[in-house]
Amino acid sequence: MGISETEEYIFNNWKEQTRLRTIRRKKREIVEANDKRIIRLFKERRELEKRKRNLPMIDLNPPIQKGWKRYFVVREDVRRSKQGVFYENLLRKINTTQYSDTKEFRKKKKKAGRKIYEPKKQDLQIIYPHELVKLKITPAELLCFNLKIKEKVINKKIVETYYYEIIESWRFVLRIRPNLIDKVKAHDNELEQKWNIGLRVMMPLCHSGETSSTLVCSAN
Repeated sequence: MGISETEEYIFNNWKEQTRLRTIRRKKREIVEANDKRIIRLFKERRELEKRKRNLPMIDLNPPIQKGWKRYFVVREDVRRSKQGVFYENLLRKINTTQYSDTKEFRKKKKKAGRKIYEPKKQDLQIIYPHELVKLKITPAELLCFNLKIKEKVINKKIVETYYYEIIESWRFVLRIRPNLIDKVKAHDNELEQKWNIGLRVMMPLCHSGETSSTLVCSAN
């Protein structure tokens, strides 16, 4: 006895649904497998990164020069005065350092369609109220600063930020010296090779479209 059209329709529909479920299941299995592999690779890379950070520093003899560095020093007449030590201690807390390939310390800027070079600006560090304890600013040192307010608009509201700025900045002058490198991080060829292999394996998986581990991939 043959089957009716209704029975044939139900059978064909069931077969199609089974086929689709099988395809979805296979795709889900691939995604889950890739997710697990990416997570494992990411954990391995974190461990390799930790090992790279813990590599010892080795001495360079002789040191090599890598450009120039610029920082503040206490002006000579101030350094020789009775308050010389006071200002040297204060400077350690607010000094800034810049690095440059050339001794001129210039930066590129576009003006009227042309590239020009202009001097880099460098100031002593400003201090925010929450940094006073961390920097161990003493009451006497705090008297050397002006409390100022900086305003900016966030979500159409004016937000005020308080900060301290040095008053007598003339007591400090910039000094330029060669940027000498006398220590470098030790190099481990085997470690680097493992790092690069892990990266070559992980990145194609992250961009294959067959993974749901977007958070893990973005962490690279």
